[in-house]
Amino acid sequence: MTRAGKSAIESAMESLAGRRAAAAAPSAAASPAPEPATEAAAPEPPALHAPDRAPRRAPDDVHEGAPGRPPATPTAPLAAGRPAAAQAPAGPPAPLARMAGSARSPSPAPPSVPVDEQMVTQDGLKLHLRRWPAGPDARGTVQIVHGLGEHIGRYEHLAAALNAAGWHVAGHDQRGHGRSEGPRGAIPHPLALLGDLAMVTDHLHGAGKRILLGHSMGGLVAARFVAETLQAQVARFARDFDALVLSSPALELGLSRGNRLLLSVLGRLAPSLRVSNGLQPQWVCRDPAVVKAYTNDPLVHDRVTPRLVRFMVDNAALVQAVAPRWRVPTLLLWAGEDLCVDPEGSRAFAAAAPAGVLHKRCYRKLYHEIFNEPEQADVLADLTQWLRRF
Repeated sequence: MTRAGKSAIESAMESLAGRRAAAAAPSAAASPAPEPATEAAAPEPPALHAPDRAPRRAPDDVHEGAPGRPPATPTAPLAAGRPAAAQAPAGPPAPLARMAGSARSPSPAPPSVPVDEQMVTQDGLKLHLRRWPAGPDARGTVQIVHGLGEHIGRYEHLAAALNAAGWHVAGHDQRGHGRSEGPRGAIPHPLALLGDLAMVTDHLHGAGKRILLGHSMGGLVAARFVAETLQAQVARFARDFDALVLSSPALELGLSRGNRLLLSVLGRLAPSLRVSNGLQPQWVCRDPAVVKAYTNDPLVHDRVTPRLVRFMVDNAALVQAVAPRWRVPTLLLWAGEDLCVDPEGSRAFAAAAPAGVLHKRCYRKLYHEIFNEPEQADVLADLTQWLRRF
C-alpha cells in the first residue's frame, strides 16, 4: 500500500466526489445522469500498492532463523457448501539445517497428476479446487491458500516438492480469482473468504495431519482462520489444523492514516468499486521467467475492492492482537525486500507470538514470492524439514 502520493483509493474517491459534485451542480443544459458510484470507472495506478520509496533494505541483524544459519545469497538479479463431481485435470522448535550450497533448483520430483474439482458455495458460486495426491503412505494434507490476484495453479512446483516429501497437496481458487466464479477481487461480505475456506477444508478432510499454508493475502486468510480458534465465542467457520505455514503474509498493508480515512469513506459509498491493486509484476520475484509467466497468465488479475481491502486491514489487526496467545505450531517465512506487503507485519507477529509455537525466518534479500525466488531450493528445504515433525 502507498504511504505517500495518490493511491487508487484516493483517485477513485476523487472521481466519485467529482461525479457527485457534477450531479449536484445546476446546469442550464440538460445533461445525462451520472453513473452509480459502484460502477464508476476506476483510474489506473498510482494505486493501492504503489511504492513511495526504494526497496526496503533490512539491517544485518534482521535475518532470523536457526542459530548460526547465514542468510541465503542471491545469484544474478532478475519473481459450508456442497462438492460437485470430480473431473479430469485442466492442466522451542528444532533448528532448521541448511542445504549444502544455495540458489540451486530443487531436484525434480516425480510429477503428481493433478485432479480438478468444483465446489458450490452457499451463495451459489462455483469454486475451482485442485488436488495433487501423494502416495498411499502420505503423512497428511497440506492445504494451500493463494494470494491476491493469482490462483492455485501457480503452486505446481511447490506441490511437487511437498508430494516428494510425503504430503498430499490441495487448494482452491478463492472466489473472484482464477477459475472460480465471482467478480474479480471482490467479496460480498467480510466473512466470505473464511466461509469458503471452511467448506473446502471439510471437503478435503482425510487421514493424517492437516497443515494450512497461506501466501500473501492467503497467508492473512489462513492466519485469521486459525486465529478464530482463540476467540471467546468461536464462529461457525472455525476449524482445527495441526500446523500453519505463513509465506510473506499480508499482516501489515502500510496504509497511511489518510488512506485509512479514504478507505473508510469509499467503503461506505462504493464498497464493490473495483480498482487496480497497484501490484507491479516485477515486485513478485527476481526471476524474469516467473515475472513473464505472471504477466502473461490470463488467470492473474489486478482488481481489488474497498470491501476486500477493509477485510485485510481489519483482520491483519485482529491476528496481531491475538499473537501473544497463539497456540498452533507455526512456521513464519517472509521476504526482507518485499514491496507487495509490509515485512514489518511479519516481524511484529514474530515478536509477539510465543517462541514455543513459532519458528521464524526472514530471507533478507528475497522478494515477495519466496517459493519462486532463485534461492527457492533453500526455502523449500526449510519448509519440508520443518514439516517432518508432524
